[in-house]
Amino acid sequence: MASPALRADLGRIVGDEHVLDPVPRELLQDATESRGLTGRALAAVRPADAEQVAAVVRWAARTGTALVPRGGGTGFSGGAVPGAAPDDPDAVVLATDRLTRGASIRPEDWSATFPAGTVTADLQRRCLEAGLFFAPNPGSAESSLIGGNVATNAGGPRSFKHGPVRAWVSGVEAVLGDGERVRLGGAHQFPMLRVRRWPA
Repeated sequence: MASPALRADLGRIVGDEHVLDPVPRELLQDATESRGLTGRALAAVRPADAEQVAAVVRWAARTGTALVPRGGGTGFSGGAVPGAAPDDPDAVVLATDRLTRGASIRPEDWSATFPAGTVTADLQRRCLEAGLFFAPNPGSAESSLIGGNVATNAGGPRSFKHGPVRAWVSGVEAVLGDGERVRLGGAHQFPMLRVRRWPA
């Protein structure tokens, strides 16, 4: 469980209602749950935008607290499971599900910007409605988040024809380990996606 000081620090950043303690079970496991893998965490935090993410990361760097980023929890690698091994440090889960503001689609230049918390299938549908095509299609598209897809290069079977996720990303906004925000590649917010006219 989190200490009162930890809860207060994180509450000042994201709002008390977005600091979860105890941590819901679904944030302590991913698709490896079927193999009996469940973790532990001090608390979970749900930032609403990149600045709050950066502030949480700066707090973690300052206090020496481990952070485990969490998307849709659809991975099979255990990467989103905090404290899975006995010697893992106590961590705070940084859930990205509230990072949904600021999406934009630009059909005229075949590109789109979506925040990390966007459900992959929603992204695909919105692109199609604009006459564009985003090919990567992980099997968990209805529940995975685009930030996790980009982080793990999860693209599904269409990658054989159209290339993996990394081939569709032209730029990202990221938060480094010290809390610095950087933009790499495209000039837009995380992630800037290449899309194609539909039908592809």
